[in-house]
Parts: sequence; C-alpha cells; structure tokens
Amino acid sequence: MSQAVRLPKRLTTSEYFDFEKGASVRHELVGGIIYAIVGSTDRRNIIAGNLLIAFSTHLPDACQVFEQSMKLRIATEAAEDFYYPDFMVSCDAGDRERLFREKPSILGEVLSPSTPREDRREKFAAYTQIPTLQEFVLIAQDVPQVELFRRSNAWRPEHFFLEDSVTFTSAGLTLPVEQIYRRVTF
Repeated sequence: MSQAVRLPKRLTTSEYFDFEKGASVRHELVGGIIYAIVGSTDRRNIIAGNLLIAFSTHLPDACQVFEQSMKLRIATEAAEDFYYPDFMVSCDAGDRERLFREKPSILGEVLSPSTPREDRREKFAAYTQIPTLQEFVLIAQDVPQVELFRRSNAWRPEHFFLEDSVTFTSAGLTLPVEQIYRRVTF
C-alpha cells in the first residue's frame, strides 16, 4: 500500500471494482478505503519474475502462480479487503475467480523502502489469517535477504542469505537465494 485515495465515503466491493476499471493505476481496498499502488522498481520486478519462473516451472498445472497483478481477496466478518501481493501461488481447483484469488498456499512481498511497515505488520496480520496459506515470504530488494514464515512453524521468521537455499515445503521446491536474486545488481 502507499497512499490513501481521498473519496467521500468508504467503498463497497462493487464500487471498488467499478473504480478499478477506470483507474490508471492499481489500488488495494482495505477497510473500505482504497490505496494507490506506486510504481515498481526494476529489482522488485526481477525478483518477482524469478519467483514466477521457478514456481511455474516446478509446480503441476493444477497450480497457478501470479506476480503483482492478481488481486487477493480476504473476507472477514468485518470487511472484504483486496490486496495485490507481489507473488502468489494458488493450487486450489475451486479458487478460480477471474478477478481475484482467495485460497493461496504461498504469498510473497518484495520489501521496498516505502512499504516495510505495511508488509511486515498489516499484510502479515491479514495474510496469516487465510486458512489455506502455508508460507509467507518477505524478500528484501536492497540486500540479498529472505524471510520465510510458515504456518507449521507458528509464523516465526526464518532468515536466509545469499549463500543459503530456501525450501518452500508446501510447494516441494528448494531455491538457492542466489536464484531468487538472479540478474539483480546491488
């Protein structure tokens, strides 16, 4: 998330989708308030692309892998929120709504200087409430560092650096951190 867009009222889901159709930039909807998504850096795009390629190549066709442009819907009793995770894996055959997914097994965010608070707190709190989510990954873009949170590990962080490999157990995939940062210059 970046900056709240000033509107006279909180939006319903239907109003949000109508707003998004005519918008020149993407927006997240949290608690009825929309937030403009700022432009992406080359590093963020390369990192998300590297994950997309690795997971798409490895996972069976029943799984779908997205980067940065598929909405994630999180519905609770209090609200219906929509996010744009930098990386998302959905292998649930019933999770095939055209405009969003809501049953991911893996979510990832590439950290940027303007969003670490949202990624580490707000999104972490929202994402880890999704019953199907098994792993949440935060990837720094200014230094080679990966933080992986697993449901099976009570969402405690595991840290990985350039010389390490990260195993995504829910996908049965081990990736060298170096591969996640392939073509990224520091």
